[in-house]
Amino acid sequence: MILEATVIISNWLKDPTHGVNALLSTMPRNKIGAGTYTKPKPVSIYDDCTDDCVAMELEPDDVPAIVVFCDSDIRFLMDMHDPKEQKKGQKAEGLTMVAAYIVRDMDPLDARQQGNFVLRAVKNSLNRFNNPRTRGAQTSDDLGRLNDVSVVKISDLRVQRVAGSVGQSTLAGFVLATLWLYDKRPG
Repeated sequence: MILEATVIISNWLKDPTHGVNALLSTMPRNKIGAGTYTKPKPVSIYDDCTDDCVAMELEPDDVPAIVVFCDSDIRFLMDMHDPKEQKKGQKAEGLTMVAAYIVRDMDPLDARQQGNFVLRAVKNSLNRFNNPRTRGAQTSDDLGRLNDVSVVKISDLRVQRVAGSVGQSTLAGFVLATLWLYDKRPG
């Protein structure tokens, strides 16, 4: 279920209407007094389940980038299995999803400023994922499902700004969110 959740969220963040780059282009960037902050460059979206360059390390080929991975235990809600009964699906909760903003050779001040707008766009995109009308009306009903596993909702969203080296790159911040999942074929 970790693979499915990772790929579902990664694909959502790439969505041409509700994804990070679509929302990034509309993000207000005003400064106090006058002027605007530099418009962030579009980001490449990677995940550790389908992209070789980030499968072992957060070292994306193209930067700036968002790297999606899931990093925690999943708690499954268990019930008695009766083979005579058609099995219901199984709910799961607590999977922590990370969307890490990675840059390379960027001025630290630019990384902080642009990272603010990129992480806000990630947050806004994930908010839209939680709205079933957004997913159902303008995209495929199956967008939140893969291999009979669905990301039902996203909760406990946290945004963290950091500045740390990751290989040749810099981790400039990340979004953490808790995913609630549903496995239609648990047994």
